[in-house]
Amino acid sequence: MNDMLFIAESNETQTQLSIRMSANMDNIERANKETMMFLRVNQLNSINFAICLGMREALTNAVRHGNRTNPSGIITYRIHLTNQRIILEIIDEGPGFDWKEPLIVAPDAENGRGIQIMRNYFQSIRYNEKGNHLILEKDLPHGSGPRCP
Repeated sequence: MNDMLFIAESNETQTQLSIRMSANMDNIERANKETMMFLRVNQLNSINFAICLGMREALTNAVRHGNRTNPSGIITYRIHLTNQRIILEIIDEGPGFDWKEPLIVAPDAENGRGIQIMRNYFQSIRYNEKGNHLILEKDLPHGSGPRCP
């Protein structure tokens, strides 16, 4: 059973973080802590809120909807830097969903706002055809990035 799996790895230059984790809500907090350390090491504290909010929303969707809160399901989460962007990838083992279908959420709804939140904080939000692999991209603040002096 994988309900306790949590493996975090960084590359040598600290420009990429990869996490494989069991699909449970406790691991989202662990992934958040790793992400905050990644952002701190890369001097990106100014976008900490947006990145961590998007990551939490995406991982929550992967746990609740993708893997249907089945702790034996595995979620892969990667975050990496390019010269101009920070990219988050979330992959779950679930059946996916029809992301092409417009999602209509009542303003007072308690659920269903995660995708809209991600759209508000990221320049790009894409899914694979199946709908179980999400890619979020956000422009880095001016002067940031792994190759900047």
